[in-house]
Amino acid sequence: MKKLNILGCFILLLLVSHAARAQNKSGWSCSETGWQYDMTVFAVVAYSNGSPVEEQSNYEVAAFVGDECRGVADIWTAGTSKVFYLRVRSNTTSGENITFKVFDKTENSESSLITFDAVTFTNDATIGEASAPLALKRSVDAPYVMGDVNGDGSINSVDLSLMIGKILGKVDARFIDAAGDLDGNSQFNSVDLSLLIKLILSH
Repeated sequence: MKKLNILGCFILLLLVSHAARAQNKSGWSCSETGWQYDMTVFAVVAYSNGSPVEEQSNYEVAAFVGDECRGVADIWTAGTSKVFYLRVRSNTTSGENITFKVFDKTENSESSLITFDAVTFTNDATIGEASAPLALKRSVDAPYVMGDVNGDGSINSVDLSLMIGKILGKVDARFIDAAGDLDGNSQFNSVDLSLLIKLILSH
């Protein structure tokens, strides 16, 4: 009976492993053993303006040093959003340049990324947070409506609250910069706030 239980567990592990490989369309993989150090990255796939894409689960994310994969991300639910949780591995305590790749499962191809701030490996460091993740920007413009800064299809008090937060310097992954820059000067201030209030009152 004990042998049957062990055999059953082994078969279950094989099935789970096969299912995981089947979902990984990119083919990226990284061994979890053989590394001395690691760091953590929280990230989202984003449009060129930095606003997150709607369906994070349509993508795969991995970290690389040169051509060597150093970690493949899991997707986490953080509140009402989804973020990628990525453990990046190394055998040196610091100094390696980390690059990221994004695979679009709907197009079955790797997405080109706009240059983002360089990430250097540092043991035990954390880049981004679940509530303020690193934006891996695709060279694709986001669809948006002026004033609808969270892209939910309505211009209301939620947008107003997000605009106030933006002016005060708060980071919120829902904020679509292009939709909130109502006077088109690439800055966020009382003028944008005033214009947004007028839009809300006119709806």
